[in-house]
Amino acid sequence: MARRRKAFKLDEAEGDMTPMIDVVFLLLIFFILMPFKSPEARIQAHLPKTSGPSSAQPEEEDIDKIDIKIKRNGKPIEPYSFGGVDIKINGKKIDFMALRGHLASFKATIKVDIKKIPVELNAEEDVPFVFVMNALDAAKLEGFTFIKFPEVPVLSWGKKTRKN
Repeated sequence: MARRRKAFKLDEAEGDMTPMIDVVFLLLIFFILMPFKSPEARIQAHLPKTSGPSSAQPEEEDIDKIDIKIKRNGKPIEPYSFGGVDIKINGKKIDFMALRGHLASFKATIKVDIKKIPVELNAEEDVPFVFVMNALDAAKLEGFTFIKFPEVPVLSWGKKTRKN
């Protein structure tokens, strides 16, 4: 019993380019519109690299640190008049509207390059984001570029706690 082999015809494969063109246009639209969807990604800030407490010491000991702390004070939040939050700069309680003036006075007294002075912006988690952004804007407008946010340790079950 001999088996006969069937003769296969080799036809040229033709591909439809319409789906490929659709994919290219969708990718093009995606990559054009992507930068407009995340304005937070364009904010230059020095975020912590690890999820645990930092053991790194600053390189120079004589560089001062500007510490800005924002917390709720129990009053109703008023974003337009900056009411409902307390702000402290290096432990001294100030008015939120005077933050930029205090940063300007720090800038005038600093002898080293202000790009080396770390500004740590520490806000409690119940503070609205508009207050954090206004404090960040004030620091950036005064020329401080080394802006840090505190590290938040993550507990084993996923809940975050803020260290004091």
